[in-house]
Amino acid sequence: MKKSLSLYALLLAGAVSLPAGVLLNQPIAFVDGRSSTIAGPTDGFKTWDRFSLASSAVVTRISFIGAFIDTANAANNPVAPTGNTWNFELAADNAGNPGSVIDSDSLAFNTVTQQLLGSGTLAGQPVNVFRFTADLLAPLSISGGQTVWLSIFSAAASANPRFGWFSGSGGDGVSKQLNLSTGNFATYTDRAMTLEGEFVPEPGSVILITAGGLFIGLLRRRANTATAIPAPVSTTVAGSGTAGVRSTSNDVTKIPVEA
Repeated sequence: MKKSLSLYALLLAGAVSLPAGVLLNQPIAFVDGRSSTIAGPTDGFKTWDRFSLASSAVVTRISFIGAFIDTANAANNPVAPTGNTWNFELAADNAGNPGSVIDSDSLAFNTVTQQLLGSGTLAGQPVNVFRFTADLLAPLSISGGQTVWLSIFSAAASANPRFGWFSGSGGDGVSKQLNLSTGNFATYTDRAMTLEGEFVPEPGSVILITAGGLFIGLLRRRANTATAIPAPVSTTVAGSGTAGVRSTSNDVTKIPVEA
């Protein structure tokens, strides 16, 4: 019986997707830095990266690489990161462009950690390059096999200084930048980012887990029933000229149980 339970547990373990940590990794491969800062519904830019995951997942942490640049006054560069919020929007695909937003989260600007990686040049201006890491308050849900777009953008009172999201590699090679003033998209390469979280079981796996739990419970119940020891048996022994004497015995034959 123990062997049967162990074998079934192994089968269940193979059917369930376990926490994966890193869901997607697109390391920096610098070609450009695309502006991704907004100051209003028609002021600024949003940059999106396109990708898909083989299995459904929940994203809890996002790391991304880029720099802030003052495009209005070059004397201010390199400028420190600044803004009111960081925003993360997940959109469905719409004929090769980002479509309707299906999930999102927004964090206060100073709650996203900054790690200085070094210095560089962006659009001919000196900049400080940072790795930003955001622990989401509202994790993003992604369906397995679905093509989605992720936009990471800062929001501020002014679209300058602005965040430039650096290019990366290892994805499908496509990102889009939306100009909010014109509504037009421009096409670029992957963006540098890492998504962390965990894969979630598909519906079929959930059914298997439930059925497996019920099956194991049934097997254990049957095993407990088979190994139960009967209560002591009372007998009366008749003796000549004496009162009946009651005796008890626990010396019963045990029921064999499969090891």
